Amino acid sequence: MGQYSIFITAGTLKIPFLRLFDLAKQFGESDLVSHVVIQGVGAEKFFELVNGVEGHEFIDKTLMDSYYKSSDFIVSHCGVGSIVNSVALQKPTILIPRRECYEEHFDDHQMQIFDEVKQNELFLCCEMKEVSLELIFNFVGLTNEMPTGRGLGIVNEALQSYVGEYFSRIGVSTLE
Repeated sequence: MGQYSIFITAGTLKIPFLRLFDLAKQFGESDLVSHVVIQGVGAEKFFELVNGVEGHEFIDKTLMDSYYKSSDFIVSHCGVGSIVNSVALQKPTILIPRRECYEEHFDDHQMQIFDEVKQNELFLCCEMKEVSLELIFNFVGLTNEMPTGRGLGIVNEALQSYVGEYFSRIGVSTLE
């Protein structure tokens, strides 16, 4: 039995993130992994026949918090909510952006978020074509040895800047 428990979240967008599902399947087949939970549209049906992966289309907040806390690391789309949860719990997180060119999202705003947080040592930010299990396990092994309390200010500044610019671009004033 493996040593890692992994929580994977594709967010709540009604478009499946199939490239992330393929990665979840690889984790499920790895000897280093004891348990994989994935949340995302289509996950339940996709993982019915895959050993070692528990798929959920939707997870309520209480259960989601439980998976975040009990996992050794997180694999996520580049959603602000997922990033904030990872930072709050100081969980090593692999961020993979949904891309418009693969019809995983309506635009490429997740690339902008990706660019804002990629310097933070809590995150391994990579495009799917760069991802390998070896890269991820090396990152997780390294981050588990790092001191806690890393990067919260940098991530907060980057996300506040991004959200402010985004609201400005779409013509919405932020509430103070």
